[in-house]
Amino acid sequence: MLETDQFWLREVVADDLEDVHLVFESNPGFLALRADIGATPGGYDLASVKQYWEMAALDPQRHLLVVADKETDMILGLVDFVDQSPADGMPWIGLVMIHRSHQRRRVGAAALQAVAAYLASQGHSAARMAVIEGNKAGLGFARSAGFEDYGSAAIPTPGAARRIVLLQLALSIRTSG
Repeated sequence: MLETDQFWLREVVADDLEDVHLVFESNPGFLALRADIGATPGGYDLASVKQYWEMAALDPQRHLLVVADKETDMILGLVDFVDQSPADGMPWIGLVMIHRSHQRRRVGAAALQAVAAYLASQGHSAARMAVIEGNKAGLGFARSAGFEDYGSAAIPTPGAARRIVLLQLALSIRTSG
């Protein structure tokens, strides 16, 4: 479990899935960009959320965390990251999604800082993420959190390839002792 002054970040459990579904449903623009995660044209149903959670659980390097308010335990968002990608050995943040009603209140920034601190404590010098080129809000969020562009790539998607922006955040390695 990770924490900030106001929020807990803990692994998603089965009892969280309905609340996680509400987080996804509150972000229809993101779902339109990410048809690859199981969104259907009419939305993102509870079965899709359950499948997403089950797939995450299969990878011991992957952490699917809810962001919950410490006072109310209300689930405000979701963070998905891996400690070490098999592609490059780096930690990758795959998703930071905050319920629409809690966006622009520094919830996502606080969650991202908690994940960055965790990764630094594990000895990582940087964390990476990719944002779909047309996702202006996602790019703005990543850059405001200190991520810097280091490249771009094409990803295959149904219909046509899309471009993604590759970003990296330098971490201050923290050692105990």
